[in-house]
Amino acid sequence: DDLFALLLDCLSVLQSADQVIQRGLLVQFIWRYLRLAGLQPELHRCASCNDPLPQSAKGYLSEVYGDMRCGICSEEGDRVLSAGARAYLLYSTGLNPARAAGVRLQDDASLRQALYRMVQRSIDMPLATLQVGADFL
Repeated sequence: DDLFALLLDCLSVLQSADQVIQRGLLVQFIWRYLRLAGLQPELHRCASCNDPLPQSAKGYLSEVYGDMRCGICSEEGDRVLSAGARAYLLYSTGLNPARAAGVRLQDDASLRQALYRMVQRSIDMPLATLQVGADFL
């Protein structure tokens, strides 16, 4: 099972990881979980108008649909995903979890929050473990 393999990969990295790597690993695990669940949004174009999103532009994760929107199509409450966060996800997707977790993202807190929200949206309820873990990671 792909999810089990992903979990094992991430757990093996956690054994010797510092806090920065742990935060990166958390982002990588959630992002890859969303792919395995079929919920990972396309980062290159707006899901509403189908216009390409320039590399330098921020995107908006739709709270209603769970997809990526441009600034024109976004709605109130959508989570901002910076151009740097989009580039980080696109680049790190091709790396194994250990290497990907080592790639630094300047503002990983907003990305983590957006990914937490996507997971919670996918199961239609809040996750207490994410709320508690957010204080530590």
